Amino acid sequence: MNFRCEKITDKGVIDLAQIIGTQFPNLIHFSLDLYDCAKVTDVSVKVVAKEVARLRGLRRFELNLRQCYKVTGEAIRALSNELRNLENLEELILNFRLCNKIQDAEIEELAREIQLNLKNLHTLKLNVNYCKISKKVIEALQISFEYLKHFELMF
Repeated sequence: MNFRCEKITDKGVIDLAQIIGTQFPNLIHFSLDLYDCAKVTDVSVKVVAKEVARLRGLRRFELNLRQCYKVTGEAIRALSNELRNLENLEELILNFRLCNKIQDAEIEELAREIQLNLKNLHTLKLNVNYCKISKKVIEALQISFEYLKHFELMF
């Protein structure tokens, strides 16, 4: 689903996420593109994370928050906590480009959760371009995910 639109609000994203979580429990691929949705905040991203975690058979999850300037590390922490429930996840694609309120600590926590809990994961694409991520964390991420069949880090 692509919502490249400035009119999308937290309420709309929350309503959609709740429908997906309750009405489509057997989804194996879920993609949500919120590119440049200026009104999207941590509130709706937290609900998306919670609802996606209900999709136990999910194998591919894509979340594009590029240019969602109101999204902070709080949303990434919530996403990290909920991802641990997706034991069957094989592909994870996260775009946080230009989310300049996301910092080292949240990305490190996300990486830990992925390593500890997503044992079936073979593909990770992570875009942290223009986030407040240090070179030290970028280097650590590159080492941490060497075991994956496909790891793409954009910074």
